[in-house]
Amino acid sequence: MKLDKEQAKKYFQNLFLVAIADGVLATEERELLVGVAMRMGLSIRDSSEIMRGIGEREFHIPENNEQQLQHLSDIVKTMMIDKVIHEKEYELCLGYARKIGQTEDFLQEVIEDSKNQNWYKFKNPYPNH
Repeated sequence: MKLDKEQAKKYFQNLFLVAIADGVLATEERELLVGVAMRMGLSIRDSSEIMRGIGEREFHIPENNEQQLQHLSDIVKTMMIDKVIHEKEYELCLGYARKIGQTEDFLQEVIEDSKNQNWYKFKNPYPNH
């Protein structure tokens, strides 16, 4: 997915919103965000500005369906990277899914797909999620 600088900032913002939803930026989340920022060519200043003003921001919804679904997949992975699905993170992902016209069942499919990719060991303390 090729993004210009403004799109990259919005993408980073979406990931950061999920990463901090539980009130803690876990080491795994921090490492993921640093890697994403570097790959997207965002400077430390760019990412710092996003993080400082995050309290007043909401999810950016990309215009096309492919990018919307890719964003959903990526925010789900961000939610799961610390191996725990926190309730607030889940609610944010669900809110994003609904904003792009998807259901909670679809979100569950994305979560299961992410688990099945086996890119980390996963523990879910919320069996209903």
